Amino acid sequence: MFEQARHALALYDKVKTASQPQPQPHHVKQLPKAVPPPPRQKSVVQREVAKPSTAQAWQKAFEEQRLEIELRHYSKRTLKLYTYWAQRLQKFVGIQTPPQALDESHVKAFLFSHHPTSRCLYPESGF
Repeated sequence: MFEQARHALALYDKVKTASQPQPQPHHVKQLPKAVPPPPRQKSVVQREVAKPSTAQAWQKAFEEQRLEIELRHYSKRTLKLYTYWAQRLQKFVGIQTPPQALDESHVKAFLFSHHPTSRCLYPESGF
């Protein structure tokens, strides 16, 4: 047991002396620490390229929808129908509106615009 304690103290001393700075001889000149350069600013063109476009955001949303439908083992016809209505929603809100910006009001307006009572089937009769 005494031998283990002596070995532990020897290791501690070795680590302690290794972490302390060693004194430099007087003839060795200390160099100043290098200052890292400031981070480069991205140009306006690079910033615009870094952001995904709205079209890419919609494509990603369509792909996520497709993967979710396949994960749930829905039929290909269901996938086709869901994709159709998602594309109609995209056209309704405008191609420049990203899917992340959609909220409840967009969806309600879309659904109401496609509700049978929102369209006048026979303009002369009001129905």
